[in-house]
Amino acid sequence: MLDRLEEERISDGDRAFLRSDGFSIDKGDLLGKAAHMRGMADRTTSVGTLDYLILVPTLRCNLSCSYRRMSRVAEAQRGFDWSEETLAAVLTMIDLLDAPRL
Repeated sequence: MLDRLEEERISDGDRAFLRSDGFSIDKGDLLGKAAHMRGMADRTTSVGTLDYLILVPTLRCNLSCSYRRMSRVAEAQRGFDWSEETLAAVLTMIDLLDAPRL
């Protein structure tokens, strides 16, 4: 069957087999294509050790940094900074990270 597939002369039976076992996707099957792409991504990528962390303790900023993907407010506004409790939680989280370096 692989020879027939390579030579683009597979039979209807071959197509049915490939489709039934999830090796083929029908044209126009967007959900099937999305599932296939997700499977490919899962097989070709792996999560490595965290070694880079960006912390944004305030939204009060007059800069437009490339890494900032969230809103920002004027420097004079209040209520957009981390609380002491948030800071303590972040520091605890950093201490618990299983990373050789950060």
